[in-house]
Amino acid sequence: MPNDGTGKPLIRRLVTYAIAAVAFVAIMLGFSPRAQWPQTVAIALGTVALLGGLLAPPVRRAALQRRRAFIWTGVAIIVLGVGAIPIGLAYPSAVSADVCAGTFVALFLVGFMVAGLPQMSMNLERANQVQKSLGTYRIVADRPLNPATEAVEALRAPVDQPGPFIRVVGPWLAAFCALLTVLAILDLSTAKAASMDRSQAMTVLLVFLGLILAGLLILLLAAIQWTRFVGTGQEPALARVPGRALWGWTWRLFIFAWIFRFGDKMEPWLRQHLPSAEHWELHALTEAVLLCLSVLVTPFAISLTSVALGDPGRAIEARGKIVRATGRKIYVGAAIVLAPYFLISWALDTFGDQAKGTAAHTALGYVYLIIWFLTVIAFFGYIARLYARVVAATERLS
Repeated sequence: MPNDGTGKPLIRRLVTYAIAAVAFVAIMLGFSPRAQWPQTVAIALGTVALLGGLLAPPVRRAALQRRRAFIWTGVAIIVLGVGAIPIGLAYPSAVSADVCAGTFVALFLVGFMVAGLPQMSMNLERANQVQKSLGTYRIVADRPLNPATEAVEALRAPVDQPGPFIRVVGPWLAAFCALLTVLAILDLSTAKAASMDRSQAMTVLLVFLGLILAGLLILLLAAIQWTRFVGTGQEPALARVPGRALWGWTWRLFIFAWIFRFGDKMEPWLRQHLPSAEHWELHALTEAVLLCLSVLVTPFAISLTSVALGDPGRAIEARGKIVRATGRKIYVGAAIVLAPYFLISWALDTFGDQAKGTAAHTALGYVYLIIWFLTVIAFFGYIARLYARVVAATERLS
């Protein structure tokens, strides 16, 4: 029976892919309002086509042999998408803003996928080679590898290693808290303002947006530096900002961030289909699904660890070795790290409404964001611990 280059029967692979594609499109449509269905269908079909191309050896070979053709075709599609914006501005009566926005997003994503297909094909070919070479791989270490234990130790790191944690993460956490304080003051001052004109409102919005982006950058820098410490055992210099690693994390996280947009759509969708459900029940379902999504993308974070350690070319090999050594237990460890955050998020959203006044709500938001910051640090510390144990530990091929 013909196979797809990985040793698996091609027909079985295609059937599995077809079922997954149909389910994916159905889920995308289920969580999207009817007005956004054309945009959702375009995005879903573009994603399905990309995965189909990656799974089809002839398409992969074509992408590798004609890299420039695929890249320039993708760029052309993106340019077409950008062209939808001035068309909508020039003919607002003929073309609605929603159609223009949907066309731009759909063509941008499709163009990005087409342009990225050669690089993705190269990564997939390398992953197949690594998978074959890991058939007899096993880790040799001083103690058994237990992801659950590594997860607990990652959570306990601020207590067990207070000195390194304060020196490596402390300055970034202090900057994050200072930024949150500025946001809280602005939030309270704008809430007390009687009214604002359009110019003032736009200025306040831009300031909020700038502060939020600055906070995200601070969080990423803290996670990168803590990953470097856990992965190498050496404290990175605070004055040396990891610009290349920051850029590598930013664009990778941008690609995968759309997965979590389901969270914004899920609770209204659940409320529509479960009208008798209480708010806490709907929010609990939403948090549970987001927790599952976060746990499932854990192997992707291994690539971020390789980028943070300055060796992105080793990401595929590292991911293969870690998944091989840990199996499904890697997800158990991730759930242990992330579950407290989602539980606290559910509790704050469920019981936070009982807090009276803007100041109380602002304080709860402050606490929520600090917990989010520490959870992200613990999660990447967990991945870095696995990376150090599996990749940097004594290895033996047998």
